[in-house]
Amino acid sequence: MVLFLRNCYLYVLVLIYAISVSVLHFGFLQPVSDSLSFALLFGLCFPLISWLLVRRSSPYIPDRFTFSGEKYIVSVLVLFIVWYISYGTGWINHLVSKNILDTPWKNAFFILFKKLCVFVIIPYFIYGAFGFRPEDFGFSVRRPGKKVSRTILVFLLLSICMLVFQLFIGRGAEPLRRGQFTISQLLYGLPLCFLWYVFEVGLVEEFFFSEP
Repeated sequence: MVLFLRNCYLYVLVLIYAISVSVLHFGFLQPVSDSLSFALLFGLCFPLISWLLVRRSSPYIPDRFTFSGEKYIVSVLVLFIVWYISYGTGWINHLVSKNILDTPWKNAFFILFKKLCVFVIIPYFIYGAFGFRPEDFGFSVRRPGKKVSRTILVFLLLSICMLVFQLFIGRGAEPLRRGQFTISQLLYGLPLCFLWYVFEVGLVEEFFFSEP
């Protein structure tokens, strides 16, 4: 605990979060209570549950040692992603047909394609040039074992926690609480939504930040 409090990055993170909350509150009229509640849930409660579930586990994918110049490559990738989020999206949109942007389903697939390129494909090939194999990123088929079984158990428990949160508290499940969908819509829609979010959220948002 003492070492944790001595970590200078902790105070940098708290400062950045305080600035973000101030901007949201004074610039966008976001209630401070909403920001703090999300920080408590996603910054403390869910990470604590995750830590308790895996604290005695060994990594399923062995860690790779850093290579010479990796910090510069990571810095360039971060700057590239910042550019994409701030200006790149609009610049890329000017290069494609207006029909794609105006058609909802085409635009959704186009956005997914852009995200996969920026957050997954480009970092994957850059690290691949330095000797990283698909197995280092988790792209492998392995025989079920103790580690796999424990991983599945952790996945199921965290999924249940997140589903309970979303169902009773989260805004995303508000249409479900109001009964806006039929049973047939849920039977078809939920598996398709899960498959879509495996790529758009699971792969896009986690691949870059969990690179070796």
